Parts: sequence; structure tokens; C-alpha cells
Amino acid sequence: ARVPAPAVVLLPGWGWPSRDAPVPQPCPVGSWRGGGSAGRVPCFRCASGLTTAGTGSTERAACRAGPGYYLGDQAGARTCPAGTYQPGLTTDEQAVACLPCPAAGFTTDGAGATSAAACNVLLAGWGLASPGVAAQCSLGRYSAGGVGATCAPCPWGLTTREVGSTDEAQARRPA
Repeated sequence: ARVPAPAVVLLPGWGWPSRDAPVPQPCPVGSWRGGGSAGRVPCFRCASGLTTAGTGSTERAACRAGPGYYLGDQAGARTCPAGTYQPGLTTDEQAVACLPCPAAGFTTDGAGATSAAACNVLLAGWGLASPGVAAQCSLGRYSAGGVGATCAPCPWGLTTREVGSTDEAQARRPA
């Protein structure tokens, strides 16, 4: 008669990578498992967009939003919108939003930025005053924005009616 193999009770942070695997393994990045389970049970995956800091995570709370994301709700991570960034794994205290670009007049090229260095795109109506410093375009000048944008002068004899103009089409004859 065949003797059945003894049941394996998993330690926290361990699971079976597949039903055919010869031994359990630490839960991979992006998954977790509490302890005490017997049988060939896999690790639980973190919710959509969430990950863990390393292998062998032991609780769902270890699932965090990765760089460029924040915890929008328990359903998963949300991408940081343009003009914000998130450099690391966000914790519950950081869950509500990403960090805003630190300097006035700058934004990111799109969503999902992972560092303040990505805040290098000037907003429309802003121009580079000096390296890393932006200023709103003064009267008589405009800028469509972009990396390295400067405020261009209106055509001769024309001016803008407001600071921060974004297009030459906003130029008018002085009143």
C-alpha cells in the first residue's frame, strides 16, 4: 500500500507557484499569502496596479501602488495625472494623491510620472525665465508651452489683453 505524503503547512509569505511544482516558494513580487494553509495553495495577487516591495509578503496590506501611481481605493491603483508624480511605493498615508510638480508653471509630459525631474514641460502661457524657473508671459507676449518654451513677442503693433497668453491669435491692436 502507498503511504500518503504528509500535509505541508505553509509559512506566511509562501505559496505553490503551480499545482505541479515540487516545493512551495516565497510569494513573488506583486503577491502575498498569510500562513497556516495546508495543501497546494497559491499566493494571492495584489489588486490591479498594486505591487509589493519584495518577495515573501505576508499580508494584503503589503500591496502598494508602484511608482507613478497612487492608491485610489481598495480596487487598485490609479495613474498619477499630468502635473503630478509619485517616486515610490505609496503607503496608506500617501494614498489620496500624487505629489504636485514643485515649481510654478511646470507640468509633466503626461500621466504616470515617477520623479520631480519629469516636471520639465512649461504650461501654455508660461516661458522659461531662467533654468528651472518659469514666469507667466507678460502683456505683449505669448507661449504655447512645452519643454524649453519661451514667451514670444506679438507681431509689431499688437499686444495681448492678459498676462499668460497662449497663442499669437490672442494678439490685438492696443485699445
